Amino acid sequence: MIAVLCAAIFVMSVCAAVFFDTSLLFSGTAALVSAALFTVEVFLFKGSRLKSVLVFLAAAAGLCVCIYAPNRATDYGLLDHIEMYSEYVDAAADEKKEKSTKALDALIEKYGEDDNSRYIKICQLAASGDIGSAEEVVSHFSNKASPFYLSAQEIIMTQKYESAETLGEHLIDLYIQSSDDNPDWGYPAKHAGGLLFDRGKYDKAAYYLTRAMLYGTEDDPEVYYYLGAALCEQDNYEKGLPLLNKAYELGADDALLGGIAYYVERSGMGEKTDEKSE
Repeated sequence: MIAVLCAAIFVMSVCAAVFFDTSLLFSGTAALVSAALFTVEVFLFKGSRLKSVLVFLAAAAGLCVCIYAPNRATDYGLLDHIEMYSEYVDAAADEKKEKSTKALDALIEKYGEDDNSRYIKICQLAASGDIGSAEEVVSHFSNKASPFYLSAQEIIMTQKYESAETLGEHLIDLYIQSSDDNPDWGYPAKHAGGLLFDRGKYDKAAYYLTRAMLYGTEDDPEVYYYLGAALCEQDNYEKGLPLLNKAYELGADDALLGGIAYYVERSGMGEKTDEKSE
């Protein structure tokens, strides 16, 4: 009887993989379990009634799982989710606002909200000027330390605050919090440092710019420029000028080049260079 059950498990696991697109890992594991149970029954602990009972129960349970598993949505709705999300993306790319809104609403209705769908919703609301609703949606984010949350807040604040000064003040707090929550993510640290520099908080700016330089923005000339400039503003030209030179080597744009020239001249290095050339 047990041998028959083991054989049935093996056959069902193969059929599940071939005909029902069940996970190969599941099917392979089921096949191995059936072989192990058969081996235990035939070759090990002969004459033990307790063993026979336990093996029979295990084999029966394994057979039930093999029968039940192929009838489940083995991708857990993933393929359907991807298809519905792709429908939204295509409609949004074609600027079909009504169609994209319906596609997103259908996706949320079927699978519920997550931070990804909330972010998309915020983009739609902000584009239509409904900042109040966008702020309501962002308040429901489950992970307020994620890039989605940071990007959503950037979008809302950019729409909400017309004054660059007011916008910057709010963004500073956002970038600082995001950098503190994600110390190995350079993006918020870079922007926190840049905004702090613009407000004359050079010591604090240097802290965040150093963090940015270490994580993900090591080839960004702006990071080296602002960190070098922050050090020069604190009269630490010995450390600041090499960073400005690194910004130059990385391809600093015209605006940064003007700043580099200013700090070199202010340090007196420009005059020394001119004297040597004479």
